[in-house]
Amino acid sequence: MQRLALLQAVGLLLLVAAPCQAANVGSDLNSRIRNTPQEVMVQPPPPTVVVEGPALVIEEPPVLVEPPHLGFYMAIGVPYEMFYLAKRYYLLADEVWYRSRHYNGPWQEVSFKRLPAPLRNYKMERIRQIREEQYQFFEEEGHYRGRSFQPVQVGPQQPRQQQERDDNDDDD
Repeated sequence: MQRLALLQAVGLLLLVAAPCQAANVGSDLNSRIRNTPQEVMVQPPPPTVVVEGPALVIEEPPVLVEPPHLGFYMAIGVPYEMFYLAKRYYLLADEVWYRSRHYNGPWQEVSFKRLPAPLRNYKMERIRQIREEQYQFFEEEGHYRGRSFQPVQVGPQQPRQQQERDDNDDDD
């Protein structure tokens, strides 16, 4: 755009100056268009944040019951909020949600938005109330009439990479 304006100005100058016939007349047209590079500030990458699961030791597998209207299992008779659905365990500790494939971890933090819909659909106050009712019924009857299970007891889970490395070491 600037170059076009410059050419038009030079052409106009030549048209105006052409009929003039003075011996000492000259013209000089200098134009500088600079394209200086802008200084770019590169931010360092953010530090890697490692979020470890809660320091929760679960020595015995919890009893999990499934109230028919909830659509997921809940641990009863334990001092923590643990749920089971979609082949995963979910744990609420200090207002942070975690999930794991095993009842005793390892736990990975998960956002509320990534929880399964049945867990998001109920307020925790209501879930706690239902859990308390189910636990009282379980204690009074000595068993649960609905669907329930207790996972097989296993030792503390290690991260998957460590397990694979240990398995490979046994083959040697």
